[in-house]
Amino acid sequence: MASFISESVMEARAKVLGVSSPSCSLAPKTVCYGAQGTSQNYASAYALYSKTARFCSEVNRDKFPGPDWSLTYYYNVGTPDEVSYTIVLAHGQSVFDETACNRAMNNLLDQCDTDQSVNPMKWKQGGEYTDGNTLYIIRPTRNGRPWPYPTRAKASCQGITISTLPRSQSTRVHFL
Repeated sequence: MASFISESVMEARAKVLGVSSPSCSLAPKTVCYGAQGTSQNYASAYALYSKTARFCSEVNRDKFPGPDWSLTYYYNVGTPDEVSYTIVLAHGQSVFDETACNRAMNNLLDQCDTDQSVNPMKWKQGGEYTDGNTLYIIRPTRNGRPWPYPTRAKASCQGITISTLPRSQSTRVHFL
């Protein structure tokens, strides 16, 4: 994201000076938040993979005409798997390709958080994927989950004791 901002500043300055801005072709690049240790937020792989096609379809429906725009959508709001998906088109980019979006988002998920010796439950901490002038971001947003993330499933039960009434009295229990 910072590289897009720096590039935009250089382009604006070049425009003020009346010269062409320096540019370079960007190779696809993946940044994984988990590998950087910059985030303690995570979500299940299933929750994230299940939203990529929906995100790209919604962007295709809601995209802006013209160049240089971004959209962010939030999914699973209020759940432990709450996540934001963002796309940024920069440097004059105006063409959105839904198939490329799906490929990029899945590529990001496929390349990050893959070490099963450390992450056997396949939690995903998100990241960024840059392809040319398009930036794709998946960022789990739910704070307060246990850290470090669980490496095996655990469960516990809590309950209440219901006293037994004599058989002569009828009892109805309602579960909501």
